[in-house]
Amino acid sequence: DFSLTRLRDGDHRNSLASAVNGDSLVLDSPVSLVLTANFWRSAWKYRARSYRYCLWDAGTILSNLLAAASTSGLPAPILAGFLDETVNEILGLDGHYESTLCVVPLGRLGLGSVAAATDSRISGPIQIREADQPQNIVDYPEIQGLHEASNLESVSEVTAWRQAAHGITSTSGESSPTGQIHTVNSSPLPDLPLDDVIAERGSTRRFDRGAIPFDKFSAVLTAASTPVDADFLGSGQHSLLDPYLIVNGVEHLPSGSYFWSTREARLEELQQGELRHEAGHLCFEQALGADASAVIYFMADLGKILDRHGNRGYRAAQMEAGILGGRIYLCAHALGLGASGMTFYDDDVSEFFSPHAAGKSLMFLVALGKTHTKNRVRPFRSKIGVLLDSLARGAGGQTN
Repeated sequence: DFSLTRLRDGDHRNSLASAVNGDSLVLDSPVSLVLTANFWRSAWKYRARSYRYCLWDAGTILSNLLAAASTSGLPAPILAGFLDETVNEILGLDGHYESTLCVVPLGRLGLGSVAAATDSRISGPIQIREADQPQNIVDYPEIQGLHEASNLESVSEVTAWRQAAHGITSTSGESSPTGQIHTVNSSPLPDLPLDDVIAERGSTRRFDRGAIPFDKFSAVLTAASTPVDADFLGSGQHSLLDPYLIVNGVEHLPSGSYFWSTREARLEELQQGELRHEAGHLCFEQALGADASAVIYFMADLGKILDRHGNRGYRAAQMEAGILGGRIYLCAHALGLGASGMTFYDDDVSEFFSPHAAGKSLMFLVALGKTHTKNRVRPFRSKIGVLLDSLARGAGGQTN
């Protein structure tokens, strides 16, 4: 209902700062936004896979927040490392059905010493309105198990989380290009009110197969690859993610598959030719992927990320993918284009972009293009899907 409900009286910046290892960003901020996930709200539809959806949704909210904060000239760093139990206690969360995903200190006052001296103690239960109580919960233990396995339980673990990003000077997955290179030069975005863009943007349900201008395509890629101010990225690291693309309708760009180097702002050609059926299949057999001008796949080398950041690195990679996907939505809408995020066949995507993407896993994808005048889902079955169906029925083993 777009209202604020006070859960506790008092100034709790010191308690929150202690949960993020005494971070002065929290002490010096007049407001800290804490994003949480109600796992049950997604699990009824997406079951155990909904854990990803919660992190993507958080990323979408963060993309809107970061854009609004930037427009207002307010710093808004994302803190994904904190003591889970402590922050949940401050908010009165059970940590099972609902749990904290990140903390975002918003703005600066320079009053850290005052906040530390006047902090109120956390005591007593929080009174929750009946309307806000979860109803008809279906529990998926895999979600809680995965989330709890990435909890931080001591200050030393929070410290290690922060230090893991220090000293990183390059993005993961960078390599010497072997295919044709296409340079991307960004064009300025239209001067539209941000609140209108956020309020009006939505997911496209059907794309027109017409080609989109290269300058608009470039603007979207540039917006999506701007580094996020987050505690899991070092000062020299652009992203935890490596974007790959299937392009089927961009002016002056050959159809095919590509790797997008965020550091060098260049597209490396991996394979030439129309790949609409492949894109539709990889996008969980949806026409959106086949009809889109381009599909952007945010992939991650989870082995390297987990080695460096521990289990919590999985949260960060999924959340950052949601942020970059949210930026694509905003930029596309500002340019008069459509965008839609969707689910996918995990292993098939990794196999399709290999050997370049060997060892990487898809975190999230967004399709981009012109919204069809009939913005409704259309039936679709790719040639790949038809072949797989026939093989499953045993047709592949018969000889005429």
